[in-house]
Amino acid sequence: MRLDHGFFIHSSPPKRTMTVSRVGWVTAFLIYAHKSLNSPINSSWEKLLVDSSRRYPKELETYATIRDGTRIFFRPIKPSDEPLMRKLFYSFSEESIYYRFFSVLKDMTYEQLQHYVNVDYEEKMAIVAIAKEKGSERLVAVGRYALTPASNMAEFAVIVQDSWQNRGIGTFLLEYLVQIAKKRGIRGFTAEVMTDNTRMLHVLEKSGYAMEKKRLNNTYQVTLKF
Repeated sequence: MRLDHGFFIHSSPPKRTMTVSRVGWVTAFLIYAHKSLNSPINSSWEKLLVDSSRRYPKELETYATIRDGTRIFFRPIKPSDEPLMRKLFYSFSEESIYYRFFSVLKDMTYEQLQHYVNVDYEEKMAIVAIAKEKGSERLVAVGRYALTPASNMAEFAVIVQDSWQNRGIGTFLLEYLVQIAKKRGIRGFTAEVMTDNTRMLHVLEKSGYAMEKKRLNNTYQVTLKF
């Protein structure tokens, strides 16, 4: 998975493809999470659609002022965020999409978006960042994790809209999700980071948590222990 801090690697994306089922909701901050974050929709999806609204943890709603002085509203994702998530996806540059999905995707289906906006708030958590822009509210970032119960580790992912990068939103989402995960007894986060994504690696390194990384071809498998 790739972690985000609003960073870009300025190089031409290779001409290759990858199926959506293999990638997770991670990007503009250049975070890539796979498998449990990107698992295809299964038979439990309909139950999540109903249960997520009942379990909505309102106590996790909070405001934070980012480094340029803008006040951002952070809250758990809701099923009704599907239109906002769709708008966010189609606002990304081709480069952002490539670094998020490891391929240049052109479409995000309704079913895929429903999978992302419906979480159980326990093993799967997602926090969105809402900003006021031109008099209306806009979803500008999403951070999420998905727990692997066997290891008690969670895959982590963050995505930030291009024009909102480099303002500290990704860093806040990482820190906030760590706080949430620790309260739930989770041991740490894992992420897959491209080896040339030095900025992302730097963000992970400066998080203050013990970090391990293992190279796998052109990526690092990164582990953060809380």
